[in-house]
Amino acid sequence: MIRVFRLVRAEAQESIWRGEGGLFVDGRWHLPGKRIVYTAQSLSLAQLEVLAHIPDRRQFPPLVYAVAEIPGALRIEDVGTAELPADWRRYAPYLHTTQAKGMAWLAAGDSAVLRVPSAVSEEEWNFPLNPEHEDFAKIALGTPRILSMDPRVP
Repeated sequence: MIRVFRLVRAEAQESIWRGEGGLFVDGRWHLPGKRIVYTAQSLSLAQLEVLAHIPDRRQFPPLVYAVAEIPGALRIEDVGTAELPADWRRYAPYLHTTQAKGMAWLAAGDSAVLRVPSAVSEEEWNFPLNPEHEDFAKIALGTPRILSMDPRVP
């Protein structure tokens, strides 16, 4: 079993596992128009991923997190850094190569889970989930809890 963590604005906690944000905005591993749920291998990595997208941390929004448990028998596709171009970590705009890989994974429908390298923390992994895949129902999805971020975090 693999535990993964999802962190979202508190106002979105009712839809934390639906992947609705992917319908409207792009991300490193997808283009708008597809449901996708980004998760991280740890709560601290999930926090880093969110912090990287908040330009003014003085206006940090209230956040909630939830834990999901991916069964060990569930198929997980893997994207390693060796498969990616040297500048794959680029932000604004995201690199089309990573988005194409994620979109191909979603379109193929071969698994509900993709393991990808984190762009903000070397040697750590994110796990995008496909909520439209039949195996998504096999993932134990936790309920949201309020995140109490240490006030010393800028």
